[in-house]
Amino acid sequence: MGRYRKFQNNMVRTSSFTSRSISAEIATRKTAWNDWGTTFSFLPNPSETLRAMGKDISEYKYLLEDSHVNGCLSSRKAGVLGQSWSLDRNNCLQRQYEIIKSIFDGWPIIEISNEMLNACFFGYQPAETLWEKVLGLVLPKALVPKDPDWFRFSDTNELRYMSKTNMTQGEEIPPYKFIVARYRASYERPYGRPLGSCVYWPVKFRHAGIKFWTMFTERFGMPWIKASYPLGSQLPRVQEMIDILDKTIQDGIVAYPTEFNVEALKMNDTASSDIFKNYVEEMNKEISIGILGQTLTTEVGETGGAYALGKVHATIRDDIVAEDKAIIEGIFNTLISWIYEINWPTADIRPKFKLIEASAPTESDGKLAVYLKQAGVKFTKEYFQKRFNLADTEFDISAGDNNPLLNPEKDLENSVNSSVEDLTHETRDTGKPTGGK
Repeated sequence: MGRYRKFQNNMVRTSSFTSRSISAEIATRKTAWNDWGTTFSFLPNPSETLRAMGKDISEYKYLLEDSHVNGCLSSRKAGVLGQSWSLDRNNCLQRQYEIIKSIFDGWPIIEISNEMLNACFFGYQPAETLWEKVLGLVLPKALVPKDPDWFRFSDTNELRYMSKTNMTQGEEIPPYKFIVARYRASYERPYGRPLGSCVYWPVKFRHAGIKFWTMFTERFGMPWIKASYPLGSQLPRVQEMIDILDKTIQDGIVAYPTEFNVEALKMNDTASSDIFKNYVEEMNKEISIGILGQTLTTEVGETGGAYALGKVHATIRDDIVAEDKAIIEGIFNTLISWIYEINWPTADIRPKFKLIEASAPTESDGKLAVYLKQAGVKFTKEYFQKRFNLADTEFDISAGDNNPLLNPEKDLENSVNSSVEDLTHETRDTGKPTGGK
């Protein structure tokens, strides 16, 4: 009969489980009944917007030239680029920590992060890692973001470089070479879910609205000139007057015979103009929502906001920043893992790259540091760099006897003596101690 194991009220024969049946992947694009694959060995970008137009990801690049899109994307990136980075040692070996920190110290982290955050707009953003040998170690000397349009994903979701010599199959990517930042990617959508797809049509409609608005302004924005001529005037004489009035558009000066009556007609088409204005504003709101999420302005319009709506706005904004922040931290932590796998494969403890939101230090921060030190906490120089936004060359911790951060017992003794002295003076002046009745 064989051995059986009960699993969710079903009798399953354990001998039916073989290493091949549970370790091999069964559901793939090659075997799925409704996925007939492609002519080439890479997957087309599944974006519905691009697929409907028969275009590629380069179409999104033109959207970045739009002023509203550029402003919204810059604002979104600022939530991450405004944070400072740190490298937590995490109890790894000091030498390993110093090597990795020296690499990041020499890199333009903000510039790299700025380009890698384009993954949100395009769906994915590859970056090539350039390596070099230094004192027996293989270390990265640069991380260079590359044009995402140069790359595709295979039917197994592996990155391929579409070179001139292999435009159909794509070049296979060697290990430890390319890091890919992706925005909300999945097995079904390895190219991610680009924000460019969300705002594509609002941007196009916005441009059309501005175009027609401009044409409307050119036609109705200036007053019309009306000329009345006597009944029976000769046609050449009337045409001459029309030519004279036509020149007033450029010169602003007109001279005409007394038999003609000329007046300026002011066009009152404010309502018609507001149609274009409201249309463009609605497209701007759609773009803002697509890139920045629901904001207070788009939520309540011109009626003003409330405290609760303001908190909702801040929460949504923090969620978006946290999502983008995770992308950047994941990139550099992946690179740290690669460094360890190549140079120290047996090391389990590794440093961690983090982004920290910079905040202005307050007086209470300094008092808290002294209080914690009095309680026995030992601070490092890195603490003051992170908490008070100080560069390593801007300060040094003195080891003198009067430093309360390094000598909490001395500071506590001085504090007690000062309190006793104050109490003595008060008793001497009032005749009774503080709190006496």
